[in-house]
Amino acid sequence: MRALFEYRYLSSIIDKAMNRGYVDIVLGLQWGDEGKGRVVHYLSRDYELVVRFQGGANAGHTVYINGEKYVLHLVPTGILHNGVKVAIGPGVVLDPEVLSEEIQFLRGAGIDVDGRLFIDPRTPIVFPFHKREDALFEEKGGIGSTKRGIAPAYRDLYQRFAVRVGDILDESQLDKMVRKQLEFNNIILRHFGERELNVSDVKDWVLSYKNIIEPAILDVSLLIREHVLQGKRVLLEGAQGTLLDIFFGNYPYVTSSHTIAGGALVGAGFGKDVIRRVYGVFKAYVTRVGKGPFPTELKDDTGEEIASKGEEFGATTGRKRRVGWLDIPLLKYAIWISGVTHPVMTKLDVLEGFREVKLAVSYRLDGEFYDMITPASLSLERVEPVYESYGPFEGIKNAESRDAFGEGVKEYIKRIENLIEMPISSISKGKENDLI
Repeated sequence: MRALFEYRYLSSIIDKAMNRGYVDIVLGLQWGDEGKGRVVHYLSRDYELVVRFQGGANAGHTVYINGEKYVLHLVPTGILHNGVKVAIGPGVVLDPEVLSEEIQFLRGAGIDVDGRLFIDPRTPIVFPFHKREDALFEEKGGIGSTKRGIAPAYRDLYQRFAVRVGDILDESQLDKMVRKQLEFNNIILRHFGERELNVSDVKDWVLSYKNIIEPAILDVSLLIREHVLQGKRVLLEGAQGTLLDIFFGNYPYVTSSHTIAGGALVGAGFGKDVIRRVYGVFKAYVTRVGKGPFPTELKDDTGEEIASKGEEFGATTGRKRRVGWLDIPLLKYAIWISGVTHPVMTKLDVLEGFREVKLAVSYRLDGEFYDMITPASLSLERVEPVYESYGPFEGIKNAESRDAFGEGVKEYIKRIENLIEMPISSISKGKENDLI
């Protein structure tokens, strides 16, 4: 029998490579939905490999190509470029049903997947009972989960009885892990008055996707190593946003994985020495889905107008997003925690036509002013944003360069750059790949 990680032969020639490649990371700097998928798609044409490093089908990365809309939840958006390989790292939790649907969708759109998509054998599997438990907990007073089974799947991983992708290659191993997983999960289902599950049915369900998963199994950490040592470029794609990180986000209103740059290292398997750039994506305003404090939230007609123009509905759940002004104290924190080198602003065009756009430059709390604050702070619900106003917002959508932006827009951008102490590397001003 083959050893666990020997699913593909990796030539020893990689150890002799002279010109090393590098790894770049793309992540979100807000509460998710920043437009990372669009940025990854734009950048990935210049990379040989794109790797997703955390989260699961709770993510929804939307890309528009020639007016056609592509929404992907698991497969990295780099797949939309011919010749680019993509991989799902062990830090992701994999829903085989969603994966199957996405592969069928991509093939139907004329996009070749075979030999281009890889899945790490250590990647945990999301089962239907995980999604059911997620929904049951949410009904009992959750925090706004997507009900995609993400938290229960990660929980089982850390309890050390998760079924992982590589287990489907060894039926005795699969049987052992399914039994362990059901011993625990049946207790939960029983507690909620749900029907208990049997080992045979659960095994049959996951094995029904074996023909899709098995050809793609490959050690993603070694795949990254191979590319780097051959002088190739690798792009790491994150999901959700920094303020939802399980450790460093606005706990408990967070996701169940590490959404920051450090999460890329452990979620894909490589060392910091190969990192070249960290792209941090943020909207020209802020949105949030679900519960939790939101200091700059707009609960008026302005917020409704931004939400409408920005089509602020979740790609995964369809839920309406809460909207607020751009928040510099939280943005500075997000840049710090991930060592961002290249900030990227998206959806600037949504603000076109506004006579006044506000920017939260600091917080006031108990008579003191703060220019940066952690989202984990218990005082986040009590802070009072200190705003500056800019406008009018003109000349964005048809601009070929930033020089064509209206003066109010240019002042807004310059002020942000001064506050975060670095230039904004790229700005998007529409649905298509039009970063400037």
